Amino acid sequence: MTEYDTSEPLITVIIPTLCNLERKDQLLWAIESIKNQGGVKTEIHIIVNGSVFDTKLYDELRSDYELSVFHITEASLPAAIRYGRSTVKTPYFSFLDDDDVYVANTLSKRLSPLLEDNELSFTVVNGEFCRSDSSYLLFENIDELGKDPFTSLMKNNWLASCGGVYRTKDIGLGFFDGKTKYFEWTYLAFLLCLERKKNIFIDIVGFKVHDTEGSISKTDEYVVNYQLFVEMLLQFEVPDNIRRLLNIKHVESLHNTSEYFMFKKENAKSWFYHLRCLMTLHGLRYVPFTRHLLKSSLLLFRDDK
Repeated sequence: MTEYDTSEPLITVIIPTLCNLERKDQLLWAIESIKNQGGVKTEIHIIVNGSVFDTKLYDELRSDYELSVFHITEASLPAAIRYGRSTVKTPYFSFLDDDDVYVANTLSKRLSPLLEDNELSFTVVNGEFCRSDSSYLLFENIDELGKDPFTSLMKNNWLASCGGVYRTKDIGLGFFDGKTKYFEWTYLAFLLCLERKKNIFIDIVGFKVHDTEGSISKTDEYVVNYQLFVEMLLQFEVPDNIRRLLNIKHVESLHNTSEYFMFKKENAKSWFYHLRCLMTLHGLRYVPFTRHLLKSSLLLFRDDK
């Protein structure tokens, strides 16, 4: 592994947090997992976002000389991510959610390729998703994903919040819009591919993501925003093969949104997205779904009577 000077910070690790008392233990574990990284000196930037936070925990964080604590009044993860990037002065940076951890002594392994190859802009590693009774790898074949990152991204997002390490001079503030909600890491991965930033995927488990209560992926806002997000990506000039895959993803997102609202018995919304789906280039494949939606609507109408 590359030898380098560890007397000065090489990498800034950014932790956005609402600084809630309920997440205190997880936040402190996340911080400790950075401090325990061997072979590399880090700066830890805590970005407290929102006007409502635990003042005692905030003061405790500020009293730790190993931390740099910043506060923005907007309670927004994308805004905190963007602000965190603006604070970076080190040659490299990365992110860590306040309820996740880095695996011990893996940060230096993620940095080594960047130190060896000045043309590399970022590295990506695998991670582990942990529940109370089980765990599994986020990506089964991360080497395969790295062979064609843009095409792979059209199937599944390979960039977890704590999965990347970035070269500061290559990945500027413009990669973080501070607005894209829910899909901020997919959006970053998309922009990195669009800009053809050179990368390497490293087959190690570099972090652990912990399951939390109240998944946002099952909320109306998340479901609706996904198809809007795909529509936003379609506004970019992309290679023809990526546009084709995006168009397919757009149709799927409209159908999934329609199906989601049908199961919630909100059939007016379901019909809205289903008809939009049918009007798209690849929407005819979902014509058979019309029968299910019609049946659901009739049953709901009889129940109302």
